Amino acid sequence: MDIDVVVAEVASAVGLAEGPAGVRDVLRVIAHHEPVAAREVGRLAELPVPIVAAVCNELRKRGVVDRARPVRLTPAGRAALALPAAGQPPVSGECPGCGGTGVAIPAGLATLAGELELAAAGIGEIAELQAEAVARELP
Repeated sequence: MDIDVVVAEVASAVGLAEGPAGVRDVLRVIAHHEPVAAREVGRLAELPVPIVAAVCNELRKRGVVDRARPVRLTPAGRAALALPAAGQPPVSGECPGCGGTGVAIPAGLATLAGELELAAAGIGEIAELQAEAVARELP
């Protein structure tokens, strides 16, 4: 199964204004949260529930999404998402903006974020040392 062909066919069949990117968003949400209700897919992909339902129905016809509810990938769908076409990024459940952390750090602030992480780790160590010192002083 060529997932890029399926994504293009589904986008065309549904008439999705977002095109293949919208179908990939739906697949990304399903892959990350499965099993998941269509309403939740719509919320996370920022698409109306009727559109998500239509996309999921087209994906079911093509064997990517299981016929059972809530929405989940079929083994073939999961395998197809793991093998991207040449030159295409894989579709995964991991957010490309935050790497799955839930927080996207702009590239210009990455150095500062690293320094803050080091400082936070140092503060944690200082707090532990202070707690140990207080514990030694108590009778």
